[in-house]
Amino acid sequence: MNADELLVRESIRDLVGRYNSAVDRGAYEELARIFTPDGVLSFGGETGFDGCREIVSALRQAADRRGAFAAGNFQRHIIGNSIIHVDGERSARSIHYALVVSELGVDHFGLYRDDFVALDGRWLIRRRLANLEWVRPDSRFAQYPRPVATPPSVLDIWTSSGEGLNA
Repeated sequence: MNADELLVRESIRDLVGRYNSAVDRGAYEELARIFTPDGVLSFGGETGFDGCREIVSALRQAADRRGAFAAGNFQRHIIGNSIIHVDGERSARSIHYALVVSELGVDHFGLYRDDFVALDGRWLIRRRLANLEWVRPDSRFAQYPRPVATPPSVLDIWTSSGEGLNA
């Protein structure tokens, strides 16, 4: 691993952190600077959103439906393992495990399977599969989307396209 690859990996970790911070704070307009204009966000292979505008709108509406920012409610994403594979100068893939804490305690767990691209000197998410693997029964997230185990093929960022949940 050389210094250039280390810089790419740190840029990707920063980007994932900014996504989580924006979602936790309800700063959805910031997501337009995290995804490519034609970016894709899907949840467990069930629900997908195409393009920044649709992603921002859908996440904002989902937060409103579940009362994410009502008095006393909060969420904080905690990123665990970060496995990043740099494919080349302009593309990379990653798996990030995410644990979410809410006003109820440990609320849900899942992962992000991301494809990144470098555009105009910045790394952006081109495609994100957000998969919810476990959710506590009394969570505000219990209905959207349903938890589903992640197939091993999706976790293989070295040889897999990550299509395992969308087939």
